Amino acid sequence: MGIRICYPYSDFASLVLHLLLRIRSFQDAAIYFSTTIDGSSRFRIIENAKKDGIDLVQFNWTNAAIAEIGRIRQDVMPLPDFSRATKIDIHSHIIPSFYEALVKANLPSNRVPAWNLQDHLAFMSANGIARSVVSISTPGANIFPSGNAAPNSAVARLTNEYMFALAKTYPERFSFVANMPLPYIEESIVEARYAFDKLNTSGIGLLSSHEGQYHGSKAFARFYEYLDTKSTGVFYHPTIPLQEVNGTLVPAYPSYGFVFAPFDFLFDTARNIMNMTAAQTMRENRNLRFGFAHCAGAWASVADRYFGSPVYGPTESWENYAEIFQTRAFYDTAGPMVPHAVQGLFAYEIPKTQLMYGTDFPYSIEIQNLTGALLNALIDDADFFSEDEKKRIFESNAKAFLDI
Repeated sequence: MGIRICYPYSDFASLVLHLLLRIRSFQDAAIYFSTTIDGSSRFRIIENAKKDGIDLVQFNWTNAAIAEIGRIRQDVMPLPDFSRATKIDIHSHIIPSFYEALVKANLPSNRVPAWNLQDHLAFMSANGIARSVVSISTPGANIFPSGNAAPNSAVARLTNEYMFALAKTYPERFSFVANMPLPYIEESIVEARYAFDKLNTSGIGLLSSHEGQYHGSKAFARFYEYLDTKSTGVFYHPTIPLQEVNGTLVPAYPSYGFVFAPFDFLFDTARNIMNMTAAQTMRENRNLRFGFAHCAGAWASVADRYFGSPVYGPTESWENYAEIFQTRAFYDTAGPMVPHAVQGLFAYEIPKTQLMYGTDFPYSIEIQNLTGALLNALIDDADFFSEDEKKRIFESNAKAFLDI
């Protein structure tokens, strides 16, 4: 196999010296030396990460991850028919094989559905989806135990490189929101900067909480200050709530014996939104747009109790927050949340311009046994949407949320 190394060294000797200083084992060599894929080599990924303080070479799963990233560019597959596709799916997920293996090895209780690119493209074509905005679902980058910033940062970087390769190879079909290694603030700022500056991300993808911390946490303030300078969209996906017991984070959900996602995910989304509201995260970061999965979950059911309570004082009245929820917050229909749950938003005069089409592929299809046809029909058959409103939900509202 031929070797192409794309790196700005003035002479061969200096390049060899650099490599000798960096490569510590045969494993390192296997990671460093590989075929260049359309200018995006393994060497580039390793070196860019190193500049950002992420030593990918130390992890025994890096080689498999970067090889899988490379195959996206090498094994470009013929596309199905997209001639009639017009929808934008704001809420879909990718599950690379290396990521699936890491989750199953470290978090065996997490259900991970089967995913591959061919099936994703076929699902899009069959359901009229022209573009999927992909993200990493729970557990996001938080695969390793609390306090492990280094491997979780590596997971964030490699999943972002994977999504970047996907969007670059199929630019008309995929966009992505970047995975973050919160609650590690410096690492997350570095990763966000890299995703914007080098990977052309359309926005930022976060979980409802990270290692038990919600987004009203003052510890997250500097991270949000940085995001605010980018005037971007931030997409929040629910995750399993955690609580600390004897110094260890353990799952805190009560739905034992049931599938977790249809129930507690909705409450964790509401918990995060109210946490952000109480901490004024949305008010203080005026340049951000906030996207909440599953029509903001159970938020519409609990908001009145918060805004209508004298405990929180007049500064927390609905009138002081209405503009934020009605103009800078967006809500996807994945769940499904149509036809009933979505109407809870209308009681707060949330405009239909803030609703976005989402499928939650592949989780909704494999775990909940839903079909793309059903998800489409629930919106198509809703008599409280005009034809123009349906078209905007399917095709254009997402463009006001993310840079796509």
